[in-house]
Amino acid sequence: MKVLVLGNSHVACLRIANQNRYQGKTHYEFIARGQGRGGLKGVDIRDGKLFHARPKQFNGWYADELSTFDAFVFTGSATPQQPDQAYSSALLRTWKTDLLTRHDALRLSSELVRQLNKPCIILPRPFPKAGQAEAMSYSTHKADTQWANDWIGEGITYARLPEETVVDRKAQTDPKYLLEDGSHGNELFGATCLNEVDKILKDP
Repeated sequence: MKVLVLGNSHVACLRIANQNRYQGKTHYEFIARGQGRGGLKGVDIRDGKLFHARPKQFNGWYADELSTFDAFVFTGSATPQQPDQAYSSALLRTWKTDLLTRHDALRLSSELVRQLNKPCIILPRPFPKAGQAEAMSYSTHKADTQWANDWIGEGITYARLPEETVVDRKAQTDPKYLLEDGSHGNELFGATCLNEVDKILKDP
């Protein structure tokens, strides 16, 4: 199986893990564009290839047909949180439509499923270290992930952070899975995520 991983600086831990730790049989390729340069903003899919209005800023070196890949993985995004259930159904529909256009990984995943009918997986970024953490527990993260998968439709899977990487009952990733900056995963984290991707693709 051949899989393309796209995203921002969070792609790095997956790429390094693929080189040094990953023992699976999937062939992974990687494209990363730092969030400071816009991440996946401005990236589109045209004629079966990735497109950017300023290709030298993103993927002028990348020319493979996307149809050669069996699946796609996006990383570096936050998992959408469930909206307040007190909102009206009309507002919730508008909120979901806006999410499909503003959340780049979700927008591109939707296009890949529509154009190529290939599965897409969206990996969440690690919980930041203490002091920067979002007010979220792992149980809330699991609930948000389940909610996202319930409404998003076939072909796209939001993956949960592997439970073994998270400090129990805290919105914080275990430091042994993080780089010194406390917000990016390290090689061990990347290998764990690649194994999770393999499990999802084997048993979607």
